[in-house]
Amino acid sequence: MAVRHKSIASNIELIRLLNFGEHALAVDCAQAALRNRPSDSKLWQLLGLGHMQLGQHRDALAALRRAAELAPGDAEIRDNLRILGTAAGTMAWQAFAAAMEAGDLPQALSLARRAVRDEPQEAARHNNLAVALAASQRMSEAIDASRRAVTLAPQSVEFQLNLARFLTVTGQEADGPASYRRVLELDPENVEARRLLAWHAAHRGDPAEAAAYCSASRDEFPRDLSLFSNRLYYGTLDGSLAPEQSFAAHVEYGRRAEAAVPAAGFAFAQPCDPARRLRVGFVSGDLYDHPVAGFIEPVWAALDRTQIEVWVYAGGAKRDAVTERLRPLAQVWRDVRDLGDEALAARIHADAIDVLFDLSGHTAGHRLPSFAMKPAPLQVTWIGYPNTTGLRAMDYALCDRFNAPPGLYEHFYVEKFARIPCSGTFTPLVRLPEVGPLPALAAGRVCFGSFNAVRKIGPEVVAGWARVLHAVPDARLLIGYVAAQAQAQRLEAEFARQGIAAARLQFRPPVALADYLALYGEVDLVLDSWPYGGGTTTNYALAMGVPVVTLRGAGRAHCQSAGVLGRIGLEDWVARDVDEFVAIAAARAGDLPALAALRAGLRDRWQATPLRRPATVARGLERAVRRMWQRWCAGLPAEHFEIGHDEVPGPVPAPAP
Repeated sequence: MAVRHKSIASNIELIRLLNFGEHALAVDCAQAALRNRPSDSKLWQLLGLGHMQLGQHRDALAALRRAAELAPGDAEIRDNLRILGTAAGTMAWQAFAAAMEAGDLPQALSLARRAVRDEPQEAARHNNLAVALAASQRMSEAIDASRRAVTLAPQSVEFQLNLARFLTVTGQEADGPASYRRVLELDPENVEARRLLAWHAAHRGDPAEAAAYCSASRDEFPRDLSLFSNRLYYGTLDGSLAPEQSFAAHVEYGRRAEAAVPAAGFAFAQPCDPARRLRVGFVSGDLYDHPVAGFIEPVWAALDRTQIEVWVYAGGAKRDAVTERLRPLAQVWRDVRDLGDEALAARIHADAIDVLFDLSGHTAGHRLPSFAMKPAPLQVTWIGYPNTTGLRAMDYALCDRFNAPPGLYEHFYVEKFARIPCSGTFTPLVRLPEVGPLPALAAGRVCFGSFNAVRKIGPEVVAGWARVLHAVPDARLLIGYVAAQAQAQRLEAEFARQGIAAARLQFRPPVALADYLALYGEVDLVLDSWPYGGGTTTNYALAMGVPVVTLRGAGRAHCQSAGVLGRIGLEDWVARDVDEFVAIAAARAGDLPALAALRAGLRDRWQATPLRRPATVARGLERAVRRMWQRWCAGLPAEHFEIGHDEVPGPVPAPAP
């Protein structure tokens, strides 16, 4: 079970440790965390529950009494004390917990129902029943039991959290956030409530509100590092921070993460042979049907295994057919989801990894606290997050001239830039359908389109798109990936405020990939979002013959589409400001013959780029890793460098690992 450095373990992490049966580790972490948070009643309660599970009743009683002193009105703590005070209650509670830990759900349900019958006014009994029902996938009954627990103990943060979790899992988006807001009324610093409210806000298309939820009530930079990391992600998403502010915030995250590193660092015993085969590790939680997997799979397949060993540290909970395709591409594959940050770092160090790649940045499931411990001599961030990690322990960011033009972004990165001819590849996950004719030729009017996640379409984007629609009065706008009616209503209202009638808008729900690609047959040109534009969607648009109008932002995170367009010679589709964005879109929409000709040849232009030649990316990566290693062997610090096209030879057959 994953937990960060013990002294900064959150209450949610401790609850998970208890739920996973890691009682001794939970006690150890709680005791360490109490040195930093001695007045946290919930922390004392969790320590008591851990002692209770271990049969250490005297220690459990002392911890729970301290919790009750700090929170005299907490009904849940009083209930814990009452249970501990009766041998029968303790035995029943332990029997239920043992059944849950063993996965014996019928027995757990039977015990929970009996406890509810015996003590129907005890909130904890209903909460236990709700937990057992949820584990049995009986979510409607779980919600009913959870509501009863909350009614009986309205001040219980844990019971309210469980209700919010169950509502969220079942897609009840109106009630889930309300329950999390109730949690914040009871516990303003609650990390899980803030994290989930932020997710709901981003899902609605309001990353600014999401970022606000991730800021602690008294501190723009939250003390909880996971919440801090989410704050950085949402801030990158909505562009509310100037590049200088964003950089400072990332650096502050890095400072705090590295301050939590154990004093004894890692020493490296790898042979300093600049020419030997290198052991290269990749850490990711996205090794399933996810864009990161789509980018990395063809590169791994093309690597020269005489030069590089591929070691994979997979941290995600999801497993699917893509995961199983990726496994054979690694010499060693380790599932590390249940390893804490210290344990993961120790595992990587014990594996003698020479160069370690982070494929997540500040996105979900990252393991940056492990990178902060510097378990490998060289560490590189790549693919997952178009911004600095903020960690001094991260030596390089792998990039290229198109997504990181020289001189533009170096001063906003802690890492040094390692540029290769092309730092990304793109492989469609299904067979591409044929490119159809320009729809406007038959329809008699232009249809603009957007298939970016709705969370990227904020008020400023709507205002810019509305200006385009005013400039092309008969045009329509098709917006895909609108998953909920509430999202469509928000967008309709925002466009109405800009003078655009709902009749000019079309909304489409998320669909299977083949059906999504077919939608490009209805679209003449794509309007990109900003400041966070498309990546995967831009590649699919170009592959389907549909050009993209994009706006280059101030930070590297906001230039993904510009980098792709630059590779195929469409720099004149990249705007410097909103005025130019509107002008480009209107001008292109007004020249249908040129648009039709571009559509007919665009897939071939896209296919001819290095994005479609993973061997080019693999050769560049190999040369970059070798350059990094040679500098390290020579005792030289990380420095910006570039691998030129002339240094990247042709494809190398990759033998099976």
